[in-house]
Amino acid sequence: MPQPPVLTCVPSVSPTDAPIWRSEPEEVFGWPGESRSFSCRAAGVPKPDMTWFRTGNFLEDDELYTISGKRGASTLTVSTDP
Repeated sequence: MPQPPVLTCVPSVSPTDAPIWRSEPEEVFGWPGESRSFSCRAAGVPKPDMTWFRTGNFLEDDELYTISGKRGASTLTVSTDP
């Protein structure tokens, strides 16, 4: 049975035009100790706000997580050195 995603990006918008995924976050591989970046894009009218979650918990920009972009596109970088 497939496992649910650990990391999700959720577009939300007022219901003028429902958001459409342009690109969803993909699995990223790397070496231990390296930072990882995840990106997502969505379209809608107005452009959707992008919100990141990890195992169902809301993520905020802090020492571990760097979130750039917001409306329609976003990148999450997970640091290994908080």
